[in-house]
Amino acid sequence: MYQADRPKRYGLSIEEADARAAVIENSLDILPDGLAVHQELIVACRVSGVQVHDARLVAAMHVYGIKRILTFNDHDFARYTKVEAWHPESLSSRLGSI
Repeated sequence: MYQADRPKRYGLSIEEADARAAVIENSLDILPDGLAVHQELIVACRVSGVQVHDARLVAAMHVYGIKRILTFNDHDFARYTKVEAWHPESLSSRLGSI
């Protein structure tokens, strides 16, 4: 929802962004963020500061065996070689490669 309600991105109201996020969330399996994710974050990612949020996502992906993430900030994930970060604008061309 962070990107959807930003005026320069899509200009949705918070309510509109929340409604659209709910549609997506209802089609996903939400995985818990437990001790294994925390340990992966500390041991494997070795980051601090503003990079912690992306590193936490990558740590959870490693723990659960997830290889791809759909994000507007695909360049932020370039340092993680075991993760494929897909920008939404590239999604249609990438779906043929799965």
